[in-house]
Amino acid sequence: MTDIELATAQLQWLTHAPDLILPPESLRLPAAFTLELNEVLLKLAEDPGRLLVDRREFGKGRLGKQFEDLTSLYFRLNCQIIDIKRNIQIKKDNITLGELDFMIQLPDRWVHLEVAVKFYLLDGDGSHLDHFIGPGRADKLGAKWRHMIHHQLPIAYSPAGLSTLASLGIDDFTQAAWVKGALFYHWQQESVPAIPLLVNPSHDRGWWVRHSELTSMKEHYKVNNIQLISKPDWLMPIDVLGTYHQQSLSDIQIESLQHPVMAAVLTGNGDTSRGFIVPDDWGIS
Repeated sequence: MTDIELATAQLQWLTHAPDLILPPESLRLPAAFTLELNEVLLKLAEDPGRLLVDRREFGKGRLGKQFEDLTSLYFRLNCQIIDIKRNIQIKKDNITLGELDFMIQLPDRWVHLEVAVKFYLLDGDGSHLDHFIGPGRADKLGAKWRHMIHHQLPIAYSPAGLSTLASLGIDDFTQAAWVKGALFYHWQQESVPAIPLLVNPSHDRGWWVRHSELTSMKEHYKVNNIQLISKPDWLMPIDVLGTYHQQSLSDIQIESLQHPVMAAVLTGNGDTSRGFIVPDDWGIS
């Protein structure tokens, strides 16, 4: 895909995919930040050079940085936004205390915005945010949210944070949190469990399956093809993924997998869905 094609696909995902977390009203994304896809793409077509701002290679790097680059592009296409400052390091005595994702200037105020994109698998009954776990089991949705609320956002109001922002000409601001992504449920789960209040009831959903269960799942859903979704393509709509070549996974490749991988399954009737194939020992610990 060209950079423009990649940006178009990712912007489609960003504007259409539901938010993963619904934060308290005081931390909701300002209405002025939100654009319709057609408006976004029109602005991008008018000035494709916006992709090259900060000499960043769009669509590359770790997923979190990709998401920051994508949201930065999205905001730069918004004519209501006057200025954007990114990755502001907060230091005290040459020790880095943290980093602010964005400071965004609207006509009437600055907004400190923290962003995150997460893809978590349910490992539990779903009643607590910590039951949603990263594919590598190294992080949890609850831990990520607590870090955002109790560290990333408050650090802007610390003495060091206020001093740093004042040096940038920012003396007053509001705050917001924006979390996108998807949650994945075991493929045999008959119904979606009760979910924590902060999780958007309309969040994007997928499945996860153990290696040893894959044959049963393929037979149940009449799957005729399984394709690997590489990490740079996680931030795309599933229908876009199906329109260009992805790496098909053979049974031998699947059996040799040592860690979870995201995959798309294509059924005989043309349906496409995505989820994670995980080793047999992935699960409730």
